[in-house]
Amino acid sequence: MEFLAILIVVAVGFFWHFQMRAREQCLDLARHVCDEMGVELLDDTVWLNHMSLRRDREEHLRIRRIYEFQYLDPLREIHPGLVILLGREVESVVTAGEGTLH
Repeated sequence: MEFLAILIVVAVGFFWHFQMRAREQCLDLARHVCDEMGVELLDDTVWLNHMSLRRDREEHLRIRRIYEFQYLDPLREIHPGLVILLGREVESVVTAGEGTLH
């Protein structure tokens, strides 16, 4: 019973670690996209909107994460953006009015 409890704690720790790495990757990408567009990343943050399991091109099961962010254009209007990861790979980055960027 103790072994199972330790195994669960370790599994949760690994999951949390990989979640934080994915969030940091999305935040860095959102910053980069906003810099290239000449807009300001609002609150300098991204948040997890959705998480599911999907298969990649090689048919391996991966976690698909959709992170949202908001940015401020030069006219001071707020727009939404998305960063979509499949595993550790960027599936796409979408911004309002721009379509898919990656």
